[in-house]
Amino acid sequence: MENKDIDKEIEKLSKLLNELLNSEPKKIRDLICKEYMTKNGVYAIYEKDNLNTPIYIGKTEKQKKGVNGRMNNLLGDCLSHTLNLKLLCDKILNWDRGKIVRKDIILKWNNLPKEESKKYRKEVRNYIEQNLKIRFKELSEEIPRFEHFAIGVMNPSLND
Repeated sequence: MENKDIDKEIEKLSKLLNELLNSEPKKIRDLICKEYMTKNGVYAIYEKDNLNTPIYIGKTEKQKKGVNGRMNNLLGDCLSHTLNLKLLCDKILNWDRGKIVRKDIILKWNNLPKEESKKYRKEVRNYIEQNLKIRFKELSEEIPRFEHFAIGVMNPSLND
C-alpha cells in the first residue's frame, strides 16, 4: 500500500471516528428497542461525568439482534460481556485485575456464595444504568477495522 492510499484510509477512519464521537450520547437502556434490533457497528461507552473520553469501545457484528442484543448482554449477567467483568472487578469488588485472565475471574466469581453474587450482579447493572452513556455508529462493513482504529486512537481505559 502506498503512502497516499494509507493517508486515504486514515482519513476515512478518522471521519468515522469523528462521527462516532460527535453522536448524541444515550443511556444504555435507550438502545434496547426495536429501532436498534438489527443495527450493527461500533459503540463507545463513557462515564456520564466525562463524555470526552470513552472507557470502552466495542463492536456489534454479525449479531442477529444488533446493538440491542449487545446492550442486553451488558445489562444481563455480569459474565456475559467483557466490560461487565471489568466493572465488577474495578468498581464493585475492588479486585486487582492486574494480569488476571477472564477464566480466573470467573473461577473466583463462581466461589462466591449465591446471594452475594446475586447482590453484585444487581450492583453492576445499577452502576451501568446510572453511570454510563453510549455513543453508537452504525456500519455495515469494516466494523472490526474501525473498532481497532478507534481503540488505537482513543485508548479507552477498559480496553486492555
